[in-house]
Amino acid sequence: MAQNKLPGSFVLYILFSLIICTNVFSQDNSNMPEAGYFIDYSEASPRIMQRLVWEKEEYALRYEAEIQIYEDFYYPFFLESTENIFIELNLPPGRYRYRVTPFDLLGQRGDPTEWKQIEIIAAFLPQVVRFLPDRFFMDRNQDRVLNLAGINFQPESVIYLSNSSNKLTPVTLNIINNERAVLVFDDMELIPGDYFICIQNPGGLETKTGGFNIGYQKPFDVFIRAAYTPVVPLFGELNEVGINLYLQGYSLGFEFISSSRTSLHGGMELGASVFFLNSLATFSSDYEGIKNKFNNADNGAFIANLDLNFSLQKRYNKLKNAFTFRFGCGSSFFSGFGDINVGGQTIHFNANISNMFLLYEILNLDAGVDFTVYFTKNPTGTIRPRIGLIWRL
Repeated sequence: MAQNKLPGSFVLYILFSLIICTNVFSQDNSNMPEAGYFIDYSEASPRIMQRLVWEKEEYALRYEAEIQIYEDFYYPFFLESTENIFIELNLPPGRYRYRVTPFDLLGQRGDPTEWKQIEIIAAFLPQVVRFLPDRFFMDRNQDRVLNLAGINFQPESVIYLSNSSNKLTPVTLNIINNERAVLVFDDMELIPGDYFICIQNPGGLETKTGGFNIGYQKPFDVFIRAAYTPVVPLFGELNEVGINLYLQGYSLGFEFISSSRTSLHGGMELGASVFFLNSLATFSSDYEGIKNKFNNADNGAFIANLDLNFSLQKRYNKLKNAFTFRFGCGSSFFSGFGDINVGGQTIHFNANISNMFLLYEILNLDAGVDFTVYFTKNPTGTIRPRIGLIWRL
């Protein structure tokens, strides 16, 4: 009896199918996609996409995914054939169920999987269209309020600032409507850096918008001081003139102090002052005797100082108050002080403390006391009460 022979074309089809099947099922399944959702930004408006994943069926060349929607009972909603083990689609909110049917090498239908139920909850992707301001200056005394304009803001939205190392949560969050939100931050919790504005909506949808900065407007704060600073001798040659000797004087200072937020702020001050003898301001029972010890005291007995000081400042209440300690040295010029004049010039050491109180915006009250030692023939020490005004630039 003659043997039946398979047609050549059918043999080639079987071999080709076996090659495909071997190649497909020899692949590593460790890179299987994960079920869930993701946001598709490929179009003008972002879309929320769902991904349904099922297990690979042996010898299956394709799958048929069937989805039904529940409206009192289940209706057919979606049908798709794919060679992948997942499908990606954009489903509107609702209740669904789905099952997958494999098709083998010969295109024959296999047994479908059991129905699996899923529920798509209405979720809205938030977006920030604009925000104001675009930065907080830490060296400016101002309210830390961030205004947002966008879409899909929800009453349950969570909004904060974040970067790779810090997360700043507002102390007050006011969702005005789905297009406006106002955030208020604690000034003392601000940390310099570039931040994203992060919004998390119910359902897990979130967005990040960059471009917000927290930093310093300038590296130094500049203080200009004008003060009334009388001189009271403590010891030395000025004190020997008379215990009630009193020199009225005035001082001017330019100070540069670091604006960075630390426990102590360092800086430097350049100051100038002048003190002079005046009969109306000298409380002594023997003014004539005091005057005779000077040269031309009525016309020009004065001391002029030029100071260079190091400053250490401790700030309180957002710079509404500041305590400052200064120390340094300088040169002095004496005129009309008789034997105290040592070539008319000498050097001095000084130290002072002061407290600054905010009066209005950049205007401050300054109150303190200075101690100065003049290195004359017989070193002279003085104390100088000070009260004045400071302008912070």
